[in-house]
Amino acid sequence: MDEAGVRITEKIQSLSDLELAVLICLVADQHCIIETEKELIRDVQEELKLVSILMRCFIGNANGLRLQGASSG
Repeated sequence: MDEAGVRITEKIQSLSDLELAVLICLVADQHCIIETEKELIRDVQEELKLVSILMRCFIGNANGLRLQGASSG
């Protein structure tokens, strides 16, 4: 495997279960259903919020958009 393939593999292996589920849904262009125990709902909500923020940052950077709050440097 070349160096780029190794880096991608390492990044994917470092993803949480929820991050991996979101990535698969995005790649497959499909909606997903997330199930969890009742007492873990708040934790899952918080992790989904973080994943959402990271995705917006990634998409914004990929499209050359300036992120809100970024310095004018």
